Amino acid sequence: TVRHALRAVDARTLTAGHTAFVAAGAGGCGTFGVQYMANVLDMRVDTTCSARNTELVRELGAARAIDYRTTDYRDGAPRYDVVFDTMSFRYEASTLAADAHVLAPRGHYLNVMSSDWALDAAGNEVGNGAPTALNLARYKLVCDPLRALGVDDARAALRPGALRC
Repeated sequence: TVRHALRAVDARTLTAGHTAFVAAGAGGCGTFGVQYMANVLDMRVDTTCSARNTELVRELGAARAIDYRTTDYRDGAPRYDVVFDTMSFRYEASTLAADAHVLAPRGHYLNVMSSDWALDAAGNEVGNGAPTALNLARYKLVCDPLRALGVDDARAALRPGALRC
């Protein structure tokens, strides 16, 4: 999912010196996203996680582990070249708002639509609800079936020890 999503991004952006934000860095897509962008592409990666997963995401390669329960991911953040959002119900609006200043000019917002989670009227997470209506023209939508991962290509691009499973 991560490699497929990054195909939409200009390759010059996916290099050392560029920045990425990965939502939910201790989750399924997030753990691979942090490792791949930090250890393979040599990007600076910030991510959100719970306090108990801070050490894990740092070991995976995150430069900044942000406790989503106590800290707004935008506080003290650079303008990111890539935002990889595995949890659109939480980060979509705050990333894409006109005054958010989250994306760098020409930055890329990648959304993995893989969850049926949503927010209720009070802003609380609720699961197994209907997906929220999304304005697809505002960003690139990435919806990746497992067969499109290109596992052999990924394996060939990795240096030994770059990723943990």
